[in-house]
Amino acid sequence: MAVAKVRFFSDTLHMMVPAAVILPEGAEPSVTGYKTVWALHGGNGDHTEWLYDSCVARYARELKIAVVLPALYNSFGMNMAHGAAYADFLQDEVMGKIRGLFPSLSHRREDTYAAGVSMGGFAAFRWAVNRPEAFEAVGAFAGALYMEDIFRKYLEGTQPGGPDFIYSFGSLERLVHTENDIFYMTAQNIREGKKNPRMYLLCGKEDFGFEQNQAAFRLLKEAGAEPEFHEVEGAHSFGCWDPYITDMFTFFMKGGTDNGKNPL
Repeated sequence: MAVAKVRFFSDTLHMMVPAAVILPEGAEPSVTGYKTVWALHGGNGDHTEWLYDSCVARYARELKIAVVLPALYNSFGMNMAHGAAYADFLQDEVMGKIRGLFPSLSHRREDTYAAGVSMGGFAAFRWAVNRPEAFEAVGAFAGALYMEDIFRKYLEGTQPGGPDFIYSFGSLERLVHTENDIFYMTAQNIREGKKNPRMYLLCGKEDFGFEQNQAAFRLLKEAGAEPEFHEVEGAHSFGCWDPYITDMFTFFMKGGTDNGKNPL
């Protein structure tokens, strides 16, 4: 595989931003380009997290798929209450910039997928349900999807977190029945006749967010989606998630899974 680390100027964020792109070296792209996963990192991480903490580059080569790794830092992929407009960056800019630099990436919805871990899981789902025309599928490992509950408990002092919660969300009201509410937007897309991406969730049973992931699965179903949810052994780390990366990517590409048959 080939791994490219790039920097480009973001007109939305008004600064240089980094990203990494994994290309399946030796595999010829189809006429329409490589199928592409846009994979988002977790809190306190950056665009190198998937590269250094998982075997995603090897899996990309084996599956003949490209992976794009943008940097979101601790923004939750939102237009922050006290910070930069990362939702606009994701929704309106980053795909055009990266595809311009790497023209072998497919532009087709059926070849385009979003993924994320922890904080990046929320950002991936938020991105996908706000741009359902862009994504065939979306997935999260231990995603912070039920952000309303997480932030409420943080404000009550019963949920760990940091000042980035305040910087990103500002108030609970910004997470309820708005574009930042994944469940609301999922239902809204259905009401408006839009096709939601297919959805994949996975969480370790020892993960501190396991019950919130179970709740997110139920809320997505109540919103009208048909998510796939995997409960596995493990806690909140790539040690748990890595064996299931090909499972998620197979779901993206084929609508099914390989049941996590790539051990770390």
